[in-house]
Amino acid sequence: MFAVVVVALAAGPLHAQCSVKWIINLPCDAVSSILADQIKNWTTEDCPGNSQKCLYALVSVRDNIFATHTTPVLRFVDDIEFVFRPAESDGCEFSGHSVSRSWYAVLDSGTNYRNMYNLMQGGGLSSTPGFSEFTSDRNCTQYSTAKQLMGL
Repeated sequence: MFAVVVVALAAGPLHAQCSVKWIINLPCDAVSSILADQIKNWTTEDCPGNSQKCLYALVSVRDNIFATHTTPVLRFVDDIEFVFRPAESDGCEFSGHSVSRSWYAVLDSGTNYRNMYNLMQGGGLSSTPGFSEFTSDRNCTQYSTAKQLMGL
């Protein structure tokens, strides 16, 4: 058992979190607006099915977006930040970071990744032509697990 935990920890961050970079063929102000609107749409307590597409809260929108997501069952809170900058070519290059507030959270079954990807999918950004995503298990706790669970 100890060896399994050590291997899992060596494969990624030591605290449940996720960092992702995206590139999309839309202006950054449009991407920011879409994400902020999707967060507002999912502030509801009503979570459809077993999804996590609820319990988001928009904290602030300036140059960046700050938000939180609360897990429906255990009510763990994760902090989310999106940072935008125009891409060298047309479009927007932006990064997202989601981190668990629970100091003891190590493995999260990809929850921090899903916090952000659900917003991309819900706002239609993930199906936009030119949408590219860059992360790995080293930058994102249990990223591969999340992709499998989501059928991506």
